[in-house]
Amino acid sequence: MLYTAVPIEWIFEEDEAAPSKTREIEINGVKLIVAERDSSTYEIVQLISSNPSHYLDDHYQPGKTLSLRPLL
Repeated sequence: MLYTAVPIEWIFEEDEAAPSKTREIEINGVKLIVAERDSSTYEIVQLISSNPSHYLDDHYQPGKTLSLRPLL
């Protein structure tokens, strides 16, 4: 809860001009929020899991770069 005289629009201001290039993907049963860097490279932004061991796994750490190819 925020106790402030500043309008909430100023606090949670979003840049509507720039579309978000994030997406939710699942790898090995682990949900990740990733940001697209180029056509086949993504950076992990957030891990979504209730399993504590996923947070300790180096493969799913935020900031890590993934190379993904589309399935044909």
